[in-house]
Amino acid sequence: MSLSKSSNEGYFENVLLNGKPCKMQIDTAADHTIMYKSVYRRDFSHIPLRKSIRLDCVLILVTH
Repeated sequence: MSLSKSSNEGYFENVLLNGKPCKMQIDTAADHTIMYKSVYRRDFSHIPLRKSIRLDCVLILVTH
């Protein structure tokens, strides 16, 4: 593992998700992981979104 720190933004790691390289922020207190809608559409749209079992809500992706 080769963590990198980006100023005060936290720690990041380059990982593979379904064979696609992604830079992800390490957050040990996070209950969920999110990604940009554009990344989902580009690389993961073949994976259907589904309701969360824990929160009983639909995952909504937003752009910034």
